[in-house]
Order: sequence, then structure tokens, then C-alpha cells
Amino acid sequence: MEKDTINNMKKLIIILNIDTVKISIEEKNIEIARDMFSYGKNLSEELLVKIDSLLDSSRIQIQDIDNFECKINQPESYTSTRIVKAITESFKWAKKVQCQPHNCG
Repeated sequence: MEKDTINNMKKLIIILNIDTVKISIEEKNIEIARDMFSYGKNLSEELLVKIDSLLDSSRIQIQDIDNFECKINQPESYTSTRIVKAITESFKWAKKVQCQPHNCG
């Protein structure tokens, strides 16, 4: 992929801190939408709802996102770290499967 193409991509970035999560959507490396919230023991339920809400309020479809990233600012052993990584990888996998020619019916 050419550098200009990469810079023009829309990215959804999940930044996990010890007690907060920031969800950011960037286009051309400029933040165009964001949400930040504190989380407790229900991160797996809350994070997907927050992502959906941010996309909806920004009028962006999940299909318009070209790349998904996570940044972890806490120890790897925390369950919240595994949740954020699993959600990020699931979005990446779904995007890859969606783009495969053999999945077009």
C-alpha cells in the first residue's frame, strides 16, 4: 500500500488506561471523533456499545473503517487488556473476511 493511501485511511483506535478507555476515530491522521469513559467490571459489554454510539453519532459506518488499533497503557495480565485486544482483533478479522472474494456469495 502506498504511503498516501495509508495516511488517508480511517482508523478506529481503542486506548486502554488503568481506569479509562478512549475510543478515537482518525482520518488522515487527524482525530475526527472520540469518546472517553471510565469502566468497571462490565468493559466487554460497555465497550461495544460505546463504539457503536461513537460511529452512529459521527455518521460513520463500521465498513468505512480501514484499520483498527489498540494501545494498552496497563499490565498485559489484566482482563481488560485481553478484552480490548480481542475486540480489536475481531474487527480486523471481520474486515479481512468481508474483503475476501470467496465471501461474496
